[in-house]
Amino acid sequence: MANAAPIPGKMCLVTGATSGIGHETALGLARAGGRIGIVGRDAGRTDETASRIRAAVPGAVIDVFLADLSSQAEIRRLAAEVRALYPRLDVLVNNAGAIFDARYLTVDGLERTWALDHLAYMQLTLELLGLMKASAPARIVNVASMAHKRGRIDLGISTGRAVTGL
Repeated sequence: MANAAPIPGKMCLVTGATSGIGHETALGLARAGGRIGIVGRDAGRTDETASRIRAAVPGAVIDVFLADLSSQAEIRRLAAEVRALYPRLDVLVNNAGAIFDARYLTVDGLERTWALDHLAYMQLTLELLGLMKASAPARIVNVASMAHKRGRIDLGISTGRAVTGL
């Protein structure tokens, strides 16, 4: 992102922006001149990330959004907040993700890794698609990893067995 083309005036949303690839992406987009919305599930970490980016890029406009993207209701709420604040959305970076070492069901009754790493990308994209189409040309970037090769996710309904092979 060090050589990213300037994007002044572009509005960008980055999920999973408090660390790793999400943080570096948000930082790079801010350096390129975009207005950046960062999404995290922990208020302290998300505010700290916004402060670090503002310190690294004086004048950067960083908006903080909080949401647990493993919850469908929280994704709908997040999308409504984004639509209310942003008149346009030029870039959506679906980056949030994790792999958990034990089976856990979300509030929606879905396996947590599946809900966060796959369903959240689709639901958030669909919720924001109208805004993005109205902002054309807009871009959606889905970030993925090879973490799935390290283990197996138990998607069965039976027991709360731990995931093996991690």
